[in-house]
Amino acid sequence: VVNWGLFNFNDPNFAFNYAIGKLDYKVLESSTNYAVYQYTHPSDKRRLYENQLFLTKTQKQKLIQKVNWWLKPENSTYRYHFFYQNCSTIIRDLLSEVMGPSFDKQLKEKNHKTFRHMGRQYFSNYPFFAFMAPLIFNSDADKPISYWERFRVPVEAPDILEKIRQVDDNG
Repeated sequence: VVNWGLFNFNDPNFAFNYAIGKLDYKVLESSTNYAVYQYTHPSDKRRLYENQLFLTKTQKQKLIQKVNWWLKPENSTYRYHFFYQNCSTIIRDLLSEVMGPSFDKQLKEKNHKTFRHMGRQYFSNYPFFAFMAPLIFNSDADKPISYWERFRVPVEAPDILEKIRQVDDNG
C-alpha cells in the first residue's frame, strides 16, 4: 500500500502551516496488513477503500515506475495544499499521466456538487472550519464542479474511481 497522506502533528506550527498551505506531507509504502490495521483501528475512525483499476500491461508498468519515483527518499516529501496537491490529487494526476486524455475526459464531466456543498459536508465535524468556510468561499464556490475537481477531496476519490472505464494505451 502506498500512502501519500502522512504528516506529523508534532511539527512546529502544524495548524498554522496547514492553514496557509505550507505543510509538508510524505509518501510511504507499507504492508496491506499494517494499512488495514492503521485505518480501521477503532480509535482512528477512518475508512480504507480499495478500488480495482483496469489498466493495460503497459499502463501498470508505467504506474509502478511513477510510484517508485515517489518512493525514493529524495522525492517522498511534498508541499501539501488542500485543493491543488494532496493525497488524492497526486493519485488522480498519476492516473492521468498513465491513462492519458480519455481518463481526463471522463473526469471533466460536471455534476451536481459545488465546492460549497463539499465544504459543508467535509467540515461539518469541525465547528471552526464550518463557521469559517462560508466566509472564505466566494461565489465561484456555488458553480457545479467536475469529477476532476471533486477528486481533490480524499473521501470523494473512491466513488469517482468506480466510474472510470478502461482506457487503452493510446489514451
